Amino acid sequence: MCGALGGDPVAAPLLVGLGVTELSVDPVSVPGIKARVRNLNYPLCRQRAEDCLALESAQAVRAASREIWPQD
Repeated sequence: MCGALGGDPVAAPLLVGLGVTELSVDPVSVPGIKARVRNLNYPLCRQRAEDCLALESAQAVRAASREIWPQD
């Protein structure tokens, strides 16, 4: 995944759940994104990403992601 979305800590768990295996991230964001992805539970990411596909807006998806995976 290339672009700003790949380095977005709110989007990363959902991208992983959707099967994205490579994220293009600006160098400053690499440590944080790597740490976030390492701590994810893949089956949970898959299930929650599937659930989020039924939501009606990007805003709702981002809110759900923040609720499921709060940022430290």
